[in-house]
Amino acid sequence: SERQMMVSMLGMVSAILTAIDIVSGVILFIMMLILGNTIAMGVRERIPQYGMLRAIGFGPQHVATAVVAEGVVLGLLGGLLGLGMAYPLVNGLLGPALEENMTGWFPYFNVPPAMAGLAVGLAVLLSAVAALPPAWQAFRMNVVEAVRRVG
Repeated sequence: SERQMMVSMLGMVSAILTAIDIVSGVILFIMMLILGNTIAMGVRERIPQYGMLRAIGFGPQHVATAVVAEGVVLGLLGGLLGLGMAYPLVNGLLGPALEENMTGWFPYFNVPPAMAGLAVGLAVLLSAVAALPPAWQAFRMNVVEAVRRVG
């Protein structure tokens, strides 16, 4: 019957959406690892500078906070850049075209402001989490070895 066909089609669409959710989560995790690696490389390159900060009186928590703050700023800028590109594309160009031509499949296709805020907040949170291991490395560094190291 038509009802069974619709239930079957919704089951397939649900499976596809679940697979897309899983792939999206994996991609977010991989991007977090890439960001953490990038921050760690930056920390390793700036060990002499962090050592000098420690030598002139900054505490290890100040250096670690600077590393996490750098990660948060990177996440905020990345989230805002992604939102700045996606929001006009989806809400201004793609969304109205899909809503007009494929109403049965996409009755509403837009990025609500709450979801946009959640995306930027998630970008900031994930970047802060990615910055924690490099911040721990900067927190534990030996001041004498850091200052002695030549960049």
